[in-house]
Order: sequence, then C-alpha cells, then structure tokens
Amino acid sequence: MVLPVRIRLFFVIVFAVLLAWALGCGPRQFVGELPGPTPTPAVAPTATPFATPTPTAVPGTTPTPGATPTPTPGGTPGPTPTPGATPTATPGTPGVTPTPGAGQPPRVTLRALPTQGNAPLDVTFDGTATDDGQIVEYTLDYGDRSPPYTSTEPPQNVLHRYLLSGTYEATLRATDNEGLEGSASVTITVTQPPPDTGDVDLIIE
Repeated sequence: MVLPVRIRLFFVIVFAVLLAWALGCGPRQFVGELPGPTPTPAVAPTATPFATPTPTAVPGTTPTPGATPTPTPGGTPGPTPTPGATPTATPGTPGVTPTPGAGQPPRVTLRALPTQGNAPLDVTFDGTATDDGQIVEYTLDYGDRSPPYTSTEPPQNVLHRYLLSGTYEATLRATDNEGLEGSASVTITVTQPPPDTGDVDLIIE
C-alpha cells in the first residue's frame, strides 16, 4: 500500500531526529551540514604606551640656566654733542683801520744821510716796506728831476749827488701785488757854498 506523501515525510523527519540523537548531535541539529567549531573571538592587541625619555644629567654637573637678556630701554644713548666753539675775532693791528673788501697799502720807511749840506751834496738812501701781500716795485724819486731809482728790491745804500743848492723832497713809493701804494718822504736841504776868499798877495815896488 502506498502511504501519502505527508506521512512519508513525517517518518523521514522522525528518522532523522532519531539518527541525530544516536550520533550525539543534540536536538537542535537536523539534516544538513554538521556545525563546525565555534570560532574564538580574536583578542585585540593591547598597545604599549611609548615611554617618555627622561634627560639624564651628568653626575656632578648642574645645568646652568640661560641668562635672561635685559632689554635696554630706547637703545644705548649716543654721546652728547659738544657745542661748537664760538669763533673769537682777532683784533687788527693797533693804529690800522681795516678797509672792508680790500687789503692794506704797504707801510714804507725812508732814511737819508746826511739831510743837509753844501752843494755838491752826496746823500745815501735806505728804504724798506712791509705789506700784507707782496711788494712788486720800489721807486725812489730824489726830487731834483734826475732819473729815479726803480727796482723790485728796496733801496739799500743808494748814493745820490745833489749838484745845486735847494730844498729837495726825496720820496720812496712801494707798490704791492694788489696795486696798492704806500710812500714815505724825507727832506734834503742843499746850500750854496760861500765864495772862495783866498789871500791876495800885495806886491809893492
């Protein structure tokens, strides 16, 4: 006799359950794949903390802390400026009044020896001149219309003869490099000699 499908299926399940009990698989396992071993959960590795390095001091040596720089307020002050010296005016030569914008004329001296005598009279002249520049020319005028003495050197022991009686004014002029002129004069007096009054022999016959 042919059993219905449901009855056959029931017997198959019962047979499978009994077989499972016989094999020791427990009531929860049926037909199909046998359960494998239960996986063991993996253990998470524990991270090892990094050790903080500790500075090791050299025995017997104490570290010196760095010097703290002290700020200088406003920088180092510069040197105090010394006030300039007040120029002092140098007074001019006493007796000479400076002429603004121009030099001074030469100062001239003239000497004569002798200054008087009978004609013919020989006179020796000596002259000098000083100047704030340079003397470029000396001229000695004897005053008797004779040719004058002219030179770049002052007259020294210059001899001149006056032939005629009279009063003469000898003048020495000095000219400097600025064209300024100074002069000095001396008066020469020449007299007429007395007439010759020689002895006259008287002859009596």
